[in-house]
Amino acid sequence: TDTASFLPVTTDVTIDVADEYMGIIIGGYRHLLRIALEKKRLMLVACAACLIGTFFFFIILPKSFLPEGDSGAIMGQMMMPLGTSTAQIQRFQDRINETLLDHPYVEKVITVTGTSYGADQSTGPVVVVLKEKGKRPPMPKAIMSIKQRLYMLPDGYVFLTPIPVLKISAGGESTAQGCKYSYLMKGPNSRALYEAAFELEKRLRGTPGFMDIQNSIRLNLPQLDITLLRDRASALGLTAADIENALMLSYAGGKLTTYKTELDQYDVILELDKRYQRSPEDLRQIYLRSSATNGLVPLSAIIDWKTSVGPQDVPHFDQLSSATISFNLIPTMAIGTATDMIERLTRDILPPGASGQMQGEAEQFQEAVASLGFLILVAVFIKYVVLGILYESYVHPFTVLTTLPVATLGGLATLFMFGAELSMYAYIGIFLLLGIVAKNGIMMVDFANQLLIEGKSDFDAIFEASVIRFRPILMTGLAAIMGAMPIALGFGADGSSRVPLGLVVVGGLVFSQVVTLFITPAIFLYMQNFQRKFLDRFELTMSDSARRNKE
Repeated sequence: TDTASFLPVTTDVTIDVADEYMGIIIGGYRHLLRIALEKKRLMLVACAACLIGTFFFFIILPKSFLPEGDSGAIMGQMMMPLGTSTAQIQRFQDRINETLLDHPYVEKVITVTGTSYGADQSTGPVVVVLKEKGKRPPMPKAIMSIKQRLYMLPDGYVFLTPIPVLKISAGGESTAQGCKYSYLMKGPNSRALYEAAFELEKRLRGTPGFMDIQNSIRLNLPQLDITLLRDRASALGLTAADIENALMLSYAGGKLTTYKTELDQYDVILELDKRYQRSPEDLRQIYLRSSATNGLVPLSAIIDWKTSVGPQDVPHFDQLSSATISFNLIPTMAIGTATDMIERLTRDILPPGASGQMQGEAEQFQEAVASLGFLILVAVFIKYVVLGILYESYVHPFTVLTTLPVATLGGLATLFMFGAELSMYAYIGIFLLLGIVAKNGIMMVDFANQLLIEGKSDFDAIFEASVIRFRPILMTGLAAIMGAMPIALGFGADGSSRVPLGLVVVGGLVFSQVVTLFITPAIFLYMQNFQRKFLDRFELTMSDSARRNKE
């Protein structure tokens, strides 16, 4: 009973103390607001500076599509010189497995070899599962540490890239495993295009920020060119089909017939012993039976051969010869910066009739950036239309919209201060910010219009509206800031990838919460003067003209 009797007194004291502090804050705001309205030209200059600063940060901020996050998994491929046999790459595979499993950040490793078609077995996929986050550094540092050990392996390379937490695929994927980005060139002249591809590869290797560079044009695949001596073979009673069939049976394991029993059946496959399939000189061990003499004719008597190198494949895109340069970027370089650098590098190396374009995530990034700027303009226009319907005015929606560049400047400046990139998450944060900060202007302008109807002057109306609405504006703003703070701090599952979203919202709200409380009232006075001097006079002239026409 005694405790209950003291509760109302304690609550009243707490409320009185809170009201006292809030009264001091409101009193300070009242004083500063009067100064701002008396020097409203400075507020107009500040609004223009915010607009210029917004465009400035849009230009200088590094841009990316989606942050990689930390999925705890890495994928890529091992690569050896063209013509590598299965046994050779398996030895390289064993060294890779031993190196990876010995690394302190690696939990599990999966490597696969011997699955490629044909004799060339120079590549194979690699998947690495890292230990949980508490037992290793973040993904960028972990993958760089793993790559440094793999770079020391002889005979081949291993290209690795993190598996993203969220991946949006639009069809334009990189042609090389272990690389996140790629640039495709296409043209009618394959020889000139290949030269341009090798030149771009060379330039990228000498450009800081690019790593793990791969070229889809590989022209050093060992091959054996066989020429048929048709006249000599014909004289011996052999045809080109006989020679081709003999080579097929010797090296391709051709099926001759099927041996059937009462219980089962067996395919009869003929081929040379493996030890006679390793050298071109083993062709001398093959004999064909002549249909003319019924004798054996050595294959070496009716063919010539020589060793050479040729392309691994002949890639095409849109029915044109193509070449693709795939690459990764160091953690400090954004894809927007890399895209601009590649466009500068390719201006003087693309042959006539050829063109180039980004592929994979870089292509999606370019398309997204081009459309997001337009979507922001559409969102602002729709907001203007809705506010125009609300206020039945062409002017005061601009008053509310002046809060947008202020908030956007705060959000972008926060990204710059924390070294974050303008990614897709950051763009989503900008859209959220545009919707949240407009409520400050709406609360002030809406209440000021009510006071104008009651007969208040422009100055008194916006001054009283701003002071009266200061407390709810502060309350809603702080609530939104506290709600977005966990995102900005990176809490939650893979919260690090969504940090740019939180930074934009928190930074924009903090900055706009202070600045718009002074800029928006000053802009309101300018808009009122503009409406009274021009629009009201224009409407009066139009009504007089309509009255005269009626008379």
